[in-house]
Amino acid sequence: MNLYKQHALRLFFMVAGLALLVWAIGTAAPQAIHELVWWVLLFFAVLTLLTGIFVLWGARKFKKSFTAFFFTAMIIRFFASVIFITVAVVAGIQAVLLFVANFFVLYLCFQVFEITSLVTNLRAHLENPQDESI
Repeated sequence: MNLYKQHALRLFFMVAGLALLVWAIGTAAPQAIHELVWWVLLFFAVLTLLTGIFVLWGARKFKKSFTAFFFTAMIIRFFASVIFITVAVVAGIQAVLLFVANFFVLYLCFQVFEITSLVTNLRAHLENPQDESI
């Protein structure tokens, strides 16, 4: 299976697990979950898929520049997140502190996923320049 499909499949299972966790916490303690958390989860799923494809493409095309693509993807994620939060706050959502807390927790979960998924998966491929399966 190629790396794009592996990344998308891992991301799907991680998002499904997070959705189940958010649903469980929302059922047990509804005051701990903001009503827009599902939009935040969708935002991060799409953003992680797009930045992951960008990093995988960059690692395939320019084998020596993996870190440049990886850090560019992290910067894109950060600025997209700032824009998302700014739009939500300016739009006048209720319980801003709860929204930001939920957003930050999901941001960290997706950031850890991206780091572990991309770095550990690509390390072996980047060390072996004869492997063209990326």
